[in-house]
Amino acid sequence: MPELVRDKAGDRALVRILQQHDLPLSVLNAPEHRVPLAKMIRVMEAAARAVGDEEFGVRLGSKTTALDYGFWAGYAYCAPTLGLALQRMCRTLWAHESGTEMYLAEREHHIVWCYKSGLAGYENVRHFSDHLFETMFVFFRGFLGKG
Repeated sequence: MPELVRDKAGDRALVRILQQHDLPLSVLNAPEHRVPLAKMIRVMEAAARAVGDEEFGVRLGSKTTALDYGFWAGYAYCAPTLGLALQRMCRTLWAHESGTEMYLAEREHHIVWCYKSGLAGYENVRHFSDHLFETMFVFFRGFLGKG
């Protein structure tokens, strides 16, 4: 996120967004620093407004890698199959974030991977949700191949 904001709106905009949301600048260089989900969503939405980009979440997601999700994603990626990897993600989401739910819902001919934020309806989560799409595709491609 910092690069997208810096490139389009400059360092001042980035500093202002972090200060408005009571986050220290050091959070930019400490990916292990835990940020409450509501605050992260607010920062992401503020960044999208600052750069004036309706596709901010999608662009952010295209720059996000499994490494950005730390040990939690690493644990899932080490599963021998996609099904087991999804089960691992659902079962251990608590280690990555709180106040959310991830589960697999069986339908007639397929399974749906579901993610529910406790903030939906209370927060504007568009850019946060959008940033997850590309990451999910990369996750699937890791097991199913590029095609």
